[in-house]
Amino acid sequence: MKISVFSLGPVFPRHVHGGSQRTLTSVVRHLAEQGHDCDVYCTWRDDNPQSFQLAPRAHVHPHLRFKQTFPEPYYTAPFHLASIAETLRSAASDSDVFYIHDSELVFSQIYDGVPVVSGVQDFVYPTTLEGVFAFRGRQFVAISDYVERCMSATLSRLADKHSTSVQVVPNGFNQSAFRPVDFTRMASELGLRTDWVPILFPHRPDPRKGLFQAIEVIAAAREHLPAELFARLRLLVPLWMDSDLVGEESDHEYQTLYREAEKHAIEHDLGELLHVHPWIPADRMPEYFSLGRATLCIGNFVEAFGNVAVESQLCGTPAIVSRVGAQRTVLPDDLVSKVDYADIGGCAELLVELLLSDKPFETPRFRDFVDATYSEQRMVSGYHEVFAETAVGRPIGNSLTQGGTGYGIPPWCALTASGYYSDYLHTYADDQELLTLLSAAPDGYISADLGTAVDKLNRWEAEGLLVRQQPPNR
Repeated sequence: MKISVFSLGPVFPRHVHGGSQRTLTSVVRHLAEQGHDCDVYCTWRDDNPQSFQLAPRAHVHPHLRFKQTFPEPYYTAPFHLASIAETLRSAASDSDVFYIHDSELVFSQIYDGVPVVSGVQDFVYPTTLEGVFAFRGRQFVAISDYVERCMSATLSRLADKHSTSVQVVPNGFNQSAFRPVDFTRMASELGLRTDWVPILFPHRPDPRKGLFQAIEVIAAAREHLPAELFARLRLLVPLWMDSDLVGEESDHEYQTLYREAEKHAIEHDLGELLHVHPWIPADRMPEYFSLGRATLCIGNFVEAFGNVAVESQLCGTPAIVSRVGAQRTVLPDDLVSKVDYADIGGCAELLVELLLSDKPFETPRFRDFVDATYSEQRMVSGYHEVFAETAVGRPIGNSLTQGGTGYGIPPWCALTASGYYSDYLHTYADDQELLTLLSAAPDGYISADLGTAVDKLNRWEAEGLLVRQQPPNR
């Protein structure tokens, strides 16, 4: 097959811009190894302006003149947009399959009559949502059951999407790379003292990733840890790899976050806690994960999968994750520490337990689970199958049909010990009448015949707190 790929996110020879780009490069390399010709078209950047070979038969062309950094990538000159559309139309028409990575293409007219696949790597960013709703093809790929269920609960309301299929291909991990390794050189390069106790926060500087909560959790752990140990804690934070492009004085929230975090740490009497360091190359992340004592993934960002926790634990460093998005379900409760979002005290208790424990993380058991469930080979083979079936006009996966006469809990909501949490509201619902109604429905199903006022049901549905649902098999 000849496969053309569009990626709004950058693709680099060595660095990885995020989890979805790691997935993309793994899939493209696999396809090339299987004898397929792959051309990846992505955003031009000052630090990545030249075409390069990702692998034999796989070439990357960073020529598309979108805005170089997020947000608002389409905020560019109209003649750039016209050139982008021309380039992608030509690539699509000359391909057996056209793949839209992360669904971030809004020019749906350019692939009319072409076998096309749209990969949904998140279900939160505006460009992805615009691309998903504008998609004219018949084949989606979702990276988790969570994303697939969110898509079904929303897109099934649109009749034009009922002929579209969603195949779930979970993210996969290369265990030969992600394993406990020697981290001495990495620690030295990052300027870590040998007596420090590193807590990892390997996320981009999005406030929703939970950096401020991480500082508060460590502050709350102070009274439960020996003073000598607490003084040696350091929260490791990578400097955004796009910092040089936007400039140190930029008011971009990703750039100002570090200054705000420093202030937040000082306010909690933790002036020496943060250790900001350069962005880590993708091929050295196993070293980085291996040097930590714990990894925090406790924000309210709507994670579509949650790669960081998996990669960290494959390298022997236990993670703590918030019950938000796919993190609620990707890993079973007995294989990762979970905490309700904003439960600072509960998270501090988990962190203290990890720091004081002499028992090593059960890496072999975790690795066995990932090998059986989320192997990289399973992932790349899954994408290969989708592309091959699309090329001959056979959509695979689940159809986008849902709805019903009653109501139920949406996939983006969850009843937790802390309350009824909504991923998209980023907080807990406080409507007591709704909470009472849900607590009386053990399977989460609310019949429209129970006497609840229709206007209230409609309002809760409009706020994303309920979705239409068929009654469960009781």
